[in-house]
Parts: sequence; structure tokens; C-alpha cells
Amino acid sequence: MADIRERSLADPAPEPHGQGLRLRVWDPESEHDVETWLRGRTDPDFRRWNTPLILEKDLADARESLASHVQNAVNGTGMPFCVTDEATGETLGHVSIGVVNRLLRVGRVGYWTLPEARGRGVATRALALATRWAFAELGLNRLELDHAVGHEASCRIAERCGFRYEGTLRGAMWETGRHDTFRDCHLHARLATDPEPGAEPEAAPGPGAAGVAFTTVAPVVPVRNLDAALDRYRRLGFTAHAHDGPDRYGFVERGSVSVHLSEWPEHDPGRTGAVVYLYVSDADAVYAEWKNSGVEGRFVEPADRPYKLREFTYVDADGTAHRVGSPLST
Repeated sequence: MADIRERSLADPAPEPHGQGLRLRVWDPESEHDVETWLRGRTDPDFRRWNTPLILEKDLADARESLASHVQNAVNGTGMPFCVTDEATGETLGHVSIGVVNRLLRVGRVGYWTLPEARGRGVATRALALATRWAFAELGLNRLELDHAVGHEASCRIAERCGFRYEGTLRGAMWETGRHDTFRDCHLHARLATDPEPGAEPEAAPGPGAAGVAFTTVAPVVPVRNLDAALDRYRRLGFTAHAHDGPDRYGFVERGSVSVHLSEWPEHDPGRTGAVVYLYVSDADAVYAEWKNSGVEGRFVEPADRPYKLREFTYVDADGTAHRVGSPLST
């Protein structure tokens, strides 16, 4: 096991691999690496959620920024990994381990993916690889991961990799594109003694691909005005944001619940409304919260159902019926 106080981590350079990925140290002398670093760090989605110390604008900035990250490996205080496809060598993104406290063996992890690599589980797989390497090779006891409040995708990645949510850090991160104002962030952490995230159960025999796990489901509901719908869900306690692309599409999340919104000019609430069922721990508490929020729509009061659920219904202005239920007390 390497001790982070004893030697450079760049010689010999490690290359953890598995799950279709290979991690290698970035090379600030490589034009390809510098160009890719610049592209990843100036991507609008990256800049929305991250404000680096060096706000790269050109190749010179990118080279300086990348060299400073690689110097951490030389100094034995961290490791910036370039995430690549194990089969093709294609660059997919970045994951890094930084040492925060040597005495307590605490590190911090960060990651990003290139736009064309998103939606393929790259960040989750890269984080899992880097985490195992950090615990095994650096002897760290604790790894921390933080992200801006509202970055629900990063939150889900952290939880999939066993990083438990520990709370909100107030004013602990720079605001988008600025070094003079601050925003809150969520803190996740994982200990070396924590169990590995649960293995997916084996797929049941059938016509589907063997070993493929279905992980989450997100209903897509039609709305007439995306901005109005996002605001409505925020008033209901959800985090909500619009898709960065040209499509009028949005995402709302609360806890492990995720709903997608699609703006559809021809949508008729009375004819093309949707229904979603939300399982919660206390339907009466949610009913009181939503009823007091002042949102437009129709509520049906909570009642005990024969299928052993306490349930209420909220029909919003777009005709989506939200049936909300919690287990009846025994």
C-alpha cells in the first residue's frame, strides 16, 4: 500500500481498470489531453455546477490548470485520472482524488464527463474505480464528495457508489462563474470500512439480456408551460430544472422520486392528463404541506384504502393526477 506522504504517485503511474474503463494520469504535454481538458472544463453543464480556481478560456489556461492538477500526483497529494474507454482508448471524462487531511487520511473526490459520454454510466463506473483505488492504494479512511445543491444527477451518482448523504454545507462553494459569492452544497462521504454498494441481483431467466439490471424509472408527464410547471413543483418541495438544450424538457426530483416534464403545446389537461403514484413515508404530512403551498389544482383528502395505504390525490393545472400513499399503521 502506498503512503501518500512517502512518494510520488505519478512514477510509476497507476492505471486502474475495469467495467469497460481505464483510468490514466492526464498528460499536460499532450495537445490532445490539453484540448480535451479545455473542452470538458468549459462545457456549459460543467460550468453551471462547478467554478474552478482557474476559469479556463484558452489552451494556455487549460495547460496551466492541467499541469497544476498533475503536480498533485507528483507531490503525492492526489491523483487526476483521465477516464478512457478500455477497449478503444477514447477519452470520456475525468475523476480525481485529492488529499484533504493526511493525518486523518481524508480525501476528496471529483469528476466530470464529456458531453458525448453522458448517459452511459461513465461517471458512476469511474467513481467506483477511483474509490476502490484510493482506499486500497492510498490507505485513505474517508472520502468526501460534494456538489452544488440542486445537482440531482451528481447526488444519484454519489449514492450509487456508496457515498452517503451527510448534510448541507452552507456557503461552501463558489457561485457559477464567480469567486466573490458562494452557494450551498451537499456533502456525501464514504468510509473505507463501509460495505461495497449492494450487488445487483441476478436477472431472472427470460427473454431479456442476462445480467442486465433495471435501476430506476422516471415517468414523463405533459405540461402546457414548462416554466410554470417547474415553479409549481418547486412549491411542492421538489428540486426542478430545465434541460440545457433546445428542447422544452425539465426534471423534478425529491428524495428518490424523479419525474420528467415535456412541454406539449397540444396538451389538453382534460383529455391527455397523466397519472403518477408517489410512495411516501407519511401521506398526511405531504398533504398538509402541499395544501398549504397555495399551488393551483384540486385536492382529494387523505383516506384509508383497502389495499393498506393511506392515500390522497392532487390533480395539478396540467391535469396530472398525483396519487400519494403511505403504509397504514398496523
